[in-house]
Amino acid sequence: MTLPKIKHVRAWFIGGATAEKGAGGGDYHDQGGNHWIDDHIATPMSKYRDYEQSRQSFGINVLGTLIVEVEAENGQTGFAV
Repeated sequence: MTLPKIKHVRAWFIGGATAEKGAGGGDYHDQGGNHWIDDHIATPMSKYRDYEQSRQSFGINVLGTLIVEVEAENGQTGFAV
């Protein structure tokens, strides 16, 4: 079986650092400061006092939600968020 070749790759983004805070979006990081996902963290960054309080404090959600669509030569499409 031969896989079709990629014809087009399209990408869009919404949200992120320049958008209205807490607008939702498809990415669970694209939430307001009171959302449960932006609470205290347990990651390697949390050992630094400046970054222990929230995920957004160390740049999570700078890009917002990224949507990618891939179209093959045979017309088949797929997407990812």
